[in-house]
Amino acid sequence: MGNLENLVELDLAANKLIGPIPHSLANLSRLEILYLIDNQLSGLVPLEIGDIKNLVDLALQQNKLSGPILYSLANLTRLKSLHLYENQLSGPVPSKIGDMKNLIDLELSQNKLGGAIPHSLSNLTRLETLYLHSDQLSGPVPSEIGDMKNLIGLELSQNNLSGPIPHSLSNLIRLETLSLYSNQLSGAIPQEFGSQASIVEFQLSNNLLSGSLPQ
Repeated sequence: MGNLENLVELDLAANKLIGPIPHSLANLSRLEILYLIDNQLSGLVPLEIGDIKNLVDLALQQNKLSGPILYSLANLTRLKSLHLYENQLSGPVPSKIGDMKNLIDLELSQNKLGGAIPHSLSNLTRLETLYLHSDQLSGPVPSEIGDMKNLIGLELSQNNLSGPIPHSLSNLIRLETLSLYSNQLSGAIPQEFGSQASIVEFQLSNNLLSGSLPQ
């Protein structure tokens, strides 16, 4: 398949494909869209995918991919959508993802990702959806997320996040969904949320929160 050098879109979603993603896909230098969704692909995400510089949409979700999220993906500077959810990926969320300035949609949920949420994600100023739920992330919710003014959906539920809910999240004036349930967050719910009219879905259950409700 790596010989189809003029290919712009490759969609093999919802089949029963098995085995690793072939390294030869890196030869598809004109490829803009790669969908391998909902198969049984396994093994590592090939390092060489970071060489497909024209990629705009990369969707590898709902497979059995394992290992770390590779730093080479940060070379995909045109990428607008990165979907890796529902795999078996492990290790940290690479800080280099913060270099992918054109990202609008980042979904890494339902893996085995651990460690802290990197502060560099706040560099993704065009991002509208950030889904990191159902992983094994720990540490605080970075206050810098409040600088991501285009966020509409923020889902960090079902992790091991701790510490307070940052007041800066109330700066997200386009935010419609804030999901932080099933963590170890503590302290008071910031009062500023009481006047955040854009929020439609506000999920904070199963934490260690205290104090009064926002007015």
